[in-house]
Amino acid sequence: SVDASGENSITVVPGTNFALTSDRVRRTISRVADETGAAIIIAQAEVLPEIFGAAIGAADAVGARVIFNLAPFQPVAADLLAVCDPLVVNEAEASGLLGWPVRGAADAARAVAELRDRSRSVVVTVGAEGACWSDGRSAGHVAADAVPAVDTTGAGDAFVGAVAVELARGGTL
Repeated sequence: SVDASGENSITVVPGTNFALTSDRVRRTISRVADETGAAIIIAQAEVLPEIFGAAIGAADAVGARVIFNLAPFQPVAADLLAVCDPLVVNEAEASGLLGWPVRGAADAARAVAELRDRSRSVVVTVGAEGACWSDGRSAGHVAADAVPAVDTTGAGDAFVGAVAVELARGGTL
């Protein structure tokens, strides 16, 4: 459902997400990497922790770059965060991860500074204010273009997909 300002509330029926097994995920990632030479995997937290953990571990084992969108937020083991390149979180997810409220670009920059030692790179999105990032060597803020929000459903997924495409093309954060 979407309110008048374009903010959404999502209802999830997790059926197939909960049908995945860790073994199947590991086998599939290994097979796809062997067949295609896939260098990037996107994982997110809408599946059980053992599933995204298996995906991240399998991707790291085959040398693939792991983009992990910690959405929706749930606690994650430090060893999984350590291989994320980047870890992508929004304000609410960064708040859950850090234990303090992240609101706006200034807080996001502070969150990036705290998170950059936990993963290979990090991006904190701040909606209409854009995103803050660090690749471990440098950091920055990218402003968002002003557009009238109609429905923000899928905005985070589209953002992560665009980041993945740019990184696959050899770009940087």
